Amino acid sequence: MHSTFRTLFFSLSFLLFAVRAFPQNFAPPVNYPTDTFPRAVVQGDFDHDGNLDLIVVNEQSNTLDVFLGHGDGTFSRASTISLGPNAPFALAAADFDGDGNLDLVVTFDLSDPQILFGNGDGTFRSPVTIPLPSPFHGVQGNGFRIVAADFNGDGHPDIALTGSVLGILIFLNNGDGTFSFSTQGSINTPGGVGDLAVGDFNNDGHLDIAFAANDGTVTSTSASILLSLGNGDGTFQPPITLTTAQGLTIGGIAAADFNGDGRLDLIFTSGSLIFPGGALQVLLQQADGSFVASAPTAVSQTLSRIIAADFNGDLDQDVAVLQSSLAFPGSNTPNQVLIFHGNGDGTFAAPTIFDLPNGNNPSVLGAIDLLASSFTRTGALDLAIVDSGPNEISVLVNQGANTLTLSSSSNPSSLAAPVTLTATVQPKFPGSGTLSGSVIFADGNKTLGTAPVNSSGLSALSTSFNTPGNHPLLAVFSGNSSFVGGSSASLTQVVNKATPPVTLTSSKNPSSFGEVVQFTATVSAVGSGVTPTGSLNLMNGATIIASGTLDNTGRVLLALSSLPVGANNLSAQYAGDANYAAASSPSLVQTVNKSSTSTGLDQSPNPSVFGQAVTLTAMVAASGGGSGTPSGTVTCYLQRWRHGCWGGYARQHRQSDSYCHFIYRGKPPDQGELSW
Repeated sequence: MHSTFRTLFFSLSFLLFAVRAFPQNFAPPVNYPTDTFPRAVVQGDFDHDGNLDLIVVNEQSNTLDVFLGHGDGTFSRASTISLGPNAPFALAAADFDGDGNLDLVVTFDLSDPQILFGNGDGTFRSPVTIPLPSPFHGVQGNGFRIVAADFNGDGHPDIALTGSVLGILIFLNNGDGTFSFSTQGSINTPGGVGDLAVGDFNNDGHLDIAFAANDGTVTSTSASILLSLGNGDGTFQPPITLTTAQGLTIGGIAAADFNGDGRLDLIFTSGSLIFPGGALQVLLQQADGSFVASAPTAVSQTLSRIIAADFNGDLDQDVAVLQSSLAFPGSNTPNQVLIFHGNGDGTFAAPTIFDLPNGNNPSVLGAIDLLASSFTRTGALDLAIVDSGPNEISVLVNQGANTLTLSSSSNPSSLAAPVTLTATVQPKFPGSGTLSGSVIFADGNKTLGTAPVNSSGLSALSTSFNTPGNHPLLAVFSGNSSFVGGSSASLTQVVNKATPPVTLTSSKNPSSFGEVVQFTATVSAVGSGVTPTGSLNLMNGATIIASGTLDNTGRVLLALSSLPVGANNLSAQYAGDANYAAASSPSLVQTVNKSSTSTGLDQSPNPSVFGQAVTLTAMVAASGGGSGTPSGTVTCYLQRWRHGCWGGYARQHRQSDSYCHFIYRGKPPDQGELSW
């Protein structure tokens, strides 16, 4: 990391709020009474039963309360430990003497810290004093915060202690639970140090300390965020100022990688010194080791302690922030915890707010400390919050963070075609509860239906879509006693026009030439879709021979009598409409036979006399349902009785207008002729 830092303020806040796809909630707080004015809390498995326990320090009763965890998010108050006449402030837990049992170190306002060695069963031996150096002994405001960490890399937890005038004091563990004050390791500051965050900020394998400090004046008008880089031997480089907040006090600071670049960033809360109100601000570490500060995101109430953790299991760091009336008693600041879910890029979603005890009674002193840990063995991070006013600790169990995904069995699909929508509820923390409940499936503002969630987290709904186009689908999980409800990301279902079935039938097949035949073309709806509309052509091969418009049942009736003799390959071609694509019927072979005819013969004059000219007229007409004018030739036969039998002569005359005209000259055919 470079030795210099820069601070840039963007006009656009990094804390842009957006909707998250990872629902997460906390159950209502379960409250456990403590002694008077609880001030801080630590967690750890103090009795080796595999369940995390809680220990609370009480400032006004000078005690510690031990709460043993049951592994299901509940606790039992096991014991209360007296600490003597001085008021305790803060505490930290670690195995300081290397015996495998967690120990406690407690700070006091006007006296030296004490260490209580654990017995491994949730009880502790009598306190042992850790002497402060003489300039700090008996000074008011000692031990505002205390952190246990290995600052010199020897495998033993050391102690960093802050206070209103202390700066940061470093006590190095001798390996047996005794400590040596490190004059060279301690960090001098112009004013008192509030909160601090420990981590390897420059990735050199040594722990560093970021902290909040005021300007050192009696009437402090500004506060700064500073960073001291560790040398790995329990000493630290002089602090470097990362940013300064004028006219504000810094309530809390936390370190985490908020944008996923592998470098630790910082986030802190700040508030006004004279009126309620606060802000949240991010310091993103750059590749050169400098930090870029976001513009503060203001909130209407005072924010104090802050911690960073992944509360919803999306692998992005979130923050939990206390909003408390403790800083401004009587200020009407509600007592709440705010969860800002991280977007993974250094920005955060709008906060989800959870009420704490006396949340609607802001005149009561409220929340002062919090921590996050898994009290239910699920991996989900729960919250423990110290409530000073009502003298209790509140435990909020992380209630079923999960993801909800939506998929379609067929995308794109066709109009009215069956589609199965499947919503999958996936717990982010295995073992956090039994899946049940229901999912509402929606198409925009229209509800498609509701389906139950099975024990595997699946919910399926069979549906169809009656209009083509893009349909924005959403699944909404109702939640249950174990899992919070939420919605999926939007899924665009593409619905194409359907291809309708088209049929063509004939009223008579085969038919005769000229006979009227009625053809019925039917375009049917697909599934539960609407009735097709529009026009249709009747084709004979590639030639349009008739057209029509579909009626309200999707049919067209076409009467034809002009089909030629022979095999006619007919089909109905539908042009399509807003819902249906163009479609054709299967081919219908309409066979048209020659029409039958009737022929009549007329003679004029009749009777006639010998030698008189006679006109014979043959009349040919369609019959048997046929129509039209016959064409072709007519053969006429003339017969007479001769020699006891009839003899005949035939001549053809081309038909004209269905009539043939003959003039008989009266001569025997064998002696004369027929003329016409």
